[in-house]
Amino acid sequence: MIELRHLTKTYHTKGKTITAVHDVSFTINRGEIFGIVGYSGAGKSSLLRCLNMLEKPTSGQVLIDQTDLTKLSGDQLRQVRQSIGMIFQHFNLMANRTVAGNIAYAMEVAGKGKEEIAARIQELLDLVGLSDKANAFPSELSGGQKQRVGIARALANSPKVLLCDEATSALDPMTTSSILELLREINRKLGLTIVLITHEMHVVKEICHRVAIMANGHVLEEGDVYQIFAKPRQQLTKQFVRTVIDVQLPDHLLEPKAESELVRISLLAEQAEKPMFEKLIRSFQVQANILHGKIEYIQGRPLAVFILELTGEQQERLKALAYLQQETAETEVIPYANHQ
Repeated sequence: MIELRHLTKTYHTKGKTITAVHDVSFTINRGEIFGIVGYSGAGKSSLLRCLNMLEKPTSGQVLIDQTDLTKLSGDQLRQVRQSIGMIFQHFNLMANRTVAGNIAYAMEVAGKGKEEIAARIQELLDLVGLSDKANAFPSELSGGQKQRVGIARALANSPKVLLCDEATSALDPMTTSSILELLREINRKLGLTIVLITHEMHVVKEICHRVAIMANGHVLEEGDVYQIFAKPRQQLTKQFVRTVIDVQLPDHLLEPKAESELVRISLLAEQAEKPMFEKLIRSFQVQANILHGKIEYIQGRPLAVFILELTGEQQERLKALAYLQQETAETEVIPYANHQ
């Protein structure tokens, strides 16, 4: 559906050259919700704007349904853009137009007739839950309602792709949940491919099928959301994951103890069903004390995180750790002095 091939975007400003996106390649499948996560300055917004050529890549290719957007003329590109909707962090609604007028604008530009536009507006207002707000102005709406208008406007020309630029960052947690549920419903009902950029990993957990982690213009890690949460490889990915799934111990449990160590383990759904701890204690001369634990549901599947205190002679602890590394999604020894 969407394929990026060695995409690079460079800016020249004040005598400096800044590479916002550096040699990025990945594929987004038709009908999936794909997240791009990174802190401010990671390059995710520049990457997103390259997808619809609001920013022209310095090099590389952007293919949508095997059409290379970097090779299109102005008229051809305008035509393709009608199949790509976009919603923004700060809504970007026209203050002097009603809700219906904001939704109509993209269809007017596309040359649609008045009757077709009117029917489509009502259909979209019903879809986003604003059927009674057609004649309201943006100043009369809440933040969540404004974003719903933004979504309806982005869907006006029946796009195949919806780009979401920090679409929930300006919203409170409850409103964020309702907007994510709306996007999930749109994806399910319309089969729309959604590309969503965010710096919030809980957004990825709630809605995305796959995710790419960006830093300094590079994609550090990319894959299925459940696997990324269960077994993050890069340190930055681990930091993001722990904003959602973390277990903090009180200070008195972090004091060093003789012949003991703290171990963080992650268990997939199928692993949690095994009598792992029973076998651990029976097979090795160690005591395993569960100090803390948490279970999160990601894509409908449970992921458990525990912190154990393993006590016993070093040789037995090493055997126990080797067993845990084999039987869990991830096993990590946490120094007492610095458990983060």
